[in-house]
Amino acid sequence: MRTPDRGSWIDLCRWMWYAVDRSCSWRLDLWHCGTISSIVSEPCWVWFVDCCLSPVDYLRKVFSQEEPPVKEKAMQAESDQSDSSLPKSKPLIFQWSMPLILIMRFAGGCASYTMYEAVPLWLISDTELGGLGMTEKSVGSFLCRSGLWNIIYFTWVLPWCSKRLGSRCYCIVTSVIAAVTACFLPFSPNIPVANVLHLIWASALVSNNLLNAAFTNNATSSEERFVASGLAVTAETVGKAIGPVASSSTFAWTLNTWGWHGHGTAFFILAGLSIIQIICVLCLPSYVEPCQQSVEMPSKTGSVASKEGKIPDP
Repeated sequence: MRTPDRGSWIDLCRWMWYAVDRSCSWRLDLWHCGTISSIVSEPCWVWFVDCCLSPVDYLRKVFSQEEPPVKEKAMQAESDQSDSSLPKSKPLIFQWSMPLILIMRFAGGCASYTMYEAVPLWLISDTELGGLGMTEKSVGSFLCRSGLWNIIYFTWVLPWCSKRLGSRCYCIVTSVIAAVTACFLPFSPNIPVANVLHLIWASALVSNNLLNAAFTNNATSSEERFVASGLAVTAETVGKAIGPVASSSTFAWTLNTWGWHGHGTAFFILAGLSIIQIICVLCLPSYVEPCQQSVEMPSKTGSVASKEGKIPDP
């Protein structure tokens, strides 16, 4: 059967009849006889019937196009029902590792910025109040020596030790060192001893901040990492804002109230923040380690993949 030409009105009628003959499921044997080309010899009323059948075919096609949306709605309802049967994951803020990360970031930011404020105040205070009575110039030299050590520490010591001991173990070691040096620093007998204790304490606190950032990235999946980083940075910023204000006020109040016996109170509080860091690190899951993240990191879609029978790529 050949496709008729559509150049004239008669050919247009042929095309309509051809469309009806090819698309409709029934046959009109009363008017259809032989091939399509033989319809030209039929009377005009046959062409009129052909023209009337074209809207019928059009309506049939219109109503047949309503079926796919109905099927899609049914499939969508089935998928929603299957999704509701799966266990829903907790919000990010309530996941087990995230509250620990926020506490660690807050404590790290508060401790580091409090140290920057409390140590100079202690250095320039009078010896009768437990300070060293240093001038502003000597305090600048004191802090420069600590800065030079930090360059060496973060270039060679931190990468080597963190790889050898692991991130969590090394974070616990540095937190213990920070707590011990914070307790001994205000009782230093002279400037060299105080300088050594300060540079060790400063490097330990800053390394804890770097390790906390690594824990934040490893504790969440790639889809939630941006939200987790935003929450962690917010907590750390709040700690950095509260620390200097609270430390200066606490240091001045303890000196006015207790004199020499109260000059170490601010440093003891900072040692307590290091102890909080140790407790949080001990409670962290094992997948925060970079080498174990790809193996033990829980996935939200793991249960769905297992139900669908998908095999992960090697």
